[in-house]
Amino acid sequence: MKQPRPKIICAAQIEDFPARVPDQITSQAWFLRHVCKYACLLENDGWPSYIPLAKKMGIWKPSVPPFVQKIEMPGPASLPGPASSLLTQLSEWYSCGDICLRTGISTLPKGISATVRTNFVLPLETSHSARFDAYNKGHKLSVRSAQKMQINIEMQHDAAGFVSDCLRLGKTGIPPAYRRAEMMINLLKECIDRNAAILCVARDAQSQVVAGAFFSKYANRLTYHLSFASSSGRKAGAMHAIVDAVIERHSRSQYLLDFEGSMHPGIAYFMRGFGAHEELYYHYAWNSNPLCKIIALRRKLLSK
Repeated sequence: MKQPRPKIICAAQIEDFPARVPDQITSQAWFLRHVCKYACLLENDGWPSYIPLAKKMGIWKPSVPPFVQKIEMPGPASLPGPASSLLTQLSEWYSCGDICLRTGISTLPKGISATVRTNFVLPLETSHSARFDAYNKGHKLSVRSAQKMQINIEMQHDAAGFVSDCLRLGKTGIPPAYRRAEMMINLLKECIDRNAAILCVARDAQSQVVAGAFFSKYANRLTYHLSFASSSGRKAGAMHAIVDAVIERHSRSQYLLDFEGSMHPGIAYFMRGFGAHEELYYHYAWNSNPLCKIIALRRKLLSK
């Protein structure tokens, strides 16, 4: 018997439920309030979970919003049963959609496809010198090049200034969904207020900002969400210097530097070059709606 679809709520109505705290900052209610407009509310043993939703041309669909890599499951994330059940229900409630989960499922529900994606993580319990020794040759050269070019790394607490620099210097490399200045500023401000953000900027010898990065700081994870760099900053190795500075600042700690994932070979090389190792996660998608198929085909043609 098909279960009734749960309540769809506006992001502004998402509430904090202190009974059980999600492991990931991106599954926190306050975080999701900034990055999605709507959500589907699920509850399992009193533990609420929010599935971000998008609405296009009157069609509701689960989606992966900016700054969110994967959704935390309402239940044991390591077990395939709850994930399979969730996917079955979502595909019954919504005729199209996609969602990323930590769990791999051997027997997928009908109509759902899966793609394996790669995440990169780096434990920071060792000394900075030990971590630096594990960088690949190119990364070591880039960090030293930044030092020779007098690239200075500093922590910033001005969310609006950081976003302004990000949109000014990183336009070509930042996806459209991340370019909403108001969303970015409000998210960074709340992270800063909760001591859950690291905003790093790199300045050149003339004190001009040439690169920057936003990391969230939550539980035992430092998560690399967003970065930008000018052409001169890229040439000077400013992004390598930023990541190296964060590693040095948090060395000999219990933190895990989570680079999140990228299927782009160049970005994957950047992450792996710091000695990070792979973690797999899974992207699930389904589409039984004719209009969704037309929209997906149009998007695919426009991207070529």
